[in-house]
Amino acid sequence: MAKGRRQRIRTDNDRERDRRRIANFTEEQREHKRQVSRKYKATHPLRILLCDAKRPAQRKGVEFNLLENDFDLPLPTHCPILGIPLQYAGNGKGRQDDNSATMDKINNDQGYVRGNAIIVSWKANRMKSDAGADELSGWGVFTSAEARPIHCCISRQ
Repeated sequence: MAKGRRQRIRTDNDRERDRRRIANFTEEQREHKRQVSRKYKATHPLRILLCDAKRPAQRKGVEFNLLENDFDLPLPTHCPILGIPLQYAGNGKGRQDDNSATMDKINNDQGYVRGNAIIVSWKANRMKSDAGADELSGWGVFTSAEARPIHCCISRQ
């Protein structure tokens, strides 16, 4: 976009027109569109992560002021929490895998602001959202070799 120009706000009519146009695509045109989309996701992974985090943040009214230059390059290759390799370009199935890269807030009380966002695996993000810090630390203590019980007694009824 040229500097100084304002982007036109898309209306519902614009979106409906695009839906009708795409619905009339031939299979060859759809495949070309998929290939272009895959190439864009592979070459702009950080931009995709930011867009994927910004949409729900806006919907929920959460502050979001992150830019691409707020992150150190190169992007991490492994999840800083679980150590599993991160996958940025998608899996080709149209859904997240455990090792898909996602944007996460370090402190959930703050928004997606500088210093409060981290790139982690989808699995780590789910674990954090499903359990609190005390539950996760308790699970870590339980599963560590030092605290593991020698035997467990299961009550039967």
